[in-house]
Amino acid sequence: MRPTPAIAIVLLAAAGFVRGANPAAPQPLTAQIRLEKVKLRPTVLLMGRTADGRMVCRDLKPPGTVWRLKPAEVSRIRFDFKYDRALVAKLRRSGRWTQAAMVMGKAVIPALPYLDIPHNNGIGLAMRTGNYLTRGGDLKSGFSLAPAARKAGAAEFKYALAIFQKVAAAEWSERAAEAQMRACMCLVFLGRTEEAEETFEAIAEPEVDGDEYGVYQLARAYCWAAKAKAREAADEKRGAEWRLAVEAAVHSSDFASKDINTFPSALLLTAQCYEELGDWYRARDVYYGLAKLFARTPWGVVARRDLRRILDDGKTAKDEAVASKDVFFGIDEDLNAESRKLLGIDENGNPVVPPKDPKPADKKN
Repeated sequence: MRPTPAIAIVLLAAAGFVRGANPAAPQPLTAQIRLEKVKLRPTVLLMGRTADGRMVCRDLKPPGTVWRLKPAEVSRIRFDFKYDRALVAKLRRSGRWTQAAMVMGKAVIPALPYLDIPHNNGIGLAMRTGNYLTRGGDLKSGFSLAPAARKAGAAEFKYALAIFQKVAAAEWSERAAEAQMRACMCLVFLGRTEEAEETFEAIAEPEVDGDEYGVYQLARAYCWAAKAKAREAADEKRGAEWRLAVEAAVHSSDFASKDINTFPSALLLTAQCYEELGDWYRARDVYYGLAKLFARTPWGVVARRDLRRILDDGKTAKDEAVASKDVFFGIDEDLNAESRKLLGIDENGNPVVPPKDPKPADKKN
């Protein structure tokens, strides 16, 4: 899939791929800086970085003094981000994640060369832009690791990777580690499995109660899943890698149950791993739970589709050996029947037409 011109111009600048662009400073940017040893808080135009990492900035007040500041001389930066927040909210509500990222990207990309300088306000917007791009890539790929599906969302994952790598380089930020984990997942969806594995191995495992633990386990799960997916069906290592992937995905869903950027993806990957392992009942159970919890989301759409496929193929037609209440969310019901009810189909797969409400009886005088 070819990226649109707008994406190519705005987002590829983040990685310095636009001809004639300086990767260190794609666009000038207005910001307020606070200097470490003086009380000056000038509003300046950031012009770029020198070869040794100094910031080149020009005072907006006459006579327009130009400074070349070492990062250690700057104690804070406040970028003047201007973008249409109402438009971003509208695009998000309509599920147009790539377009929402483009709107924010025009504002945040000029700040990427300066994210390594401590105490700037660009990290949050950069992470949101990267996450929105990832969501757009997920939609186009259908959350699938298959090569053809990955190709459909490659543009979004490529640009998200460039942004996450810039945030990951900001070692002063508490979100640097998370950005590195999300960069790892982008590499998986770009088919760069070995690079993803190397990136993951360089990440220190966070504390179990840390905010990024769920993201860490999801990145781990995707790395194992990608390795397993690349193997031949008869390869004896394949099953072991899928089991490691599902173990990590379950850990992620357990520890990121309130993170919309992690939890539903972890559940979906869990179900996909169970399918690869031929554990159709667990796959059905997770798809069912996901379809109920996230009914009106892209994850719910995929879950409903794959749940229907499992039922239509008769994979769970026989009584299961383990009660479903021991498998997923403590459900103690006939999951085949509940799944058909959720999908609005009967035992033969035909749509169930809900009965019409009876006409109210005439009131007697």
